[in-house]
Amino acid sequence: MSHSTLVCHEAWGTDPSFSWLHERAAITQQVGRVSKDGSTLFVTMTPICGHFTCMVGNKLGYSSATYTAAPCESGGRGMMAAVVCLVLLLLVCGGVLAFLLWRYRYQT
Repeated sequence: MSHSTLVCHEAWGTDPSFSWLHERAAITQQVGRVSKDGSTLFVTMTPICGHFTCMVGNKLGYSSATYTAAPCESGGRGMMAAVVCLVLLLLVCGGVLAFLLWRYRYQT
């Protein structure tokens, strides 16, 4: 599937104005595009993740609805874990080497 469609309706009043957010920020081209009347969001990002919020307002007031997809993975988490593991491995190896050198020096 290349995209998904999210539709927002208002059931009261006239002359609605729609706006869409993804993770509390305005929709960007990387996420998708909004229809001319604003009521429909064509999501093109893959995988589809995060929170999509439709806000609709008119002269009677405002309302919003949120669609929640799977959480978006942060790209830096895997790299950060790898760096932490590498640093810990280097510290352990350095400690073992220092111990062996200390033991060799005072055993002879």
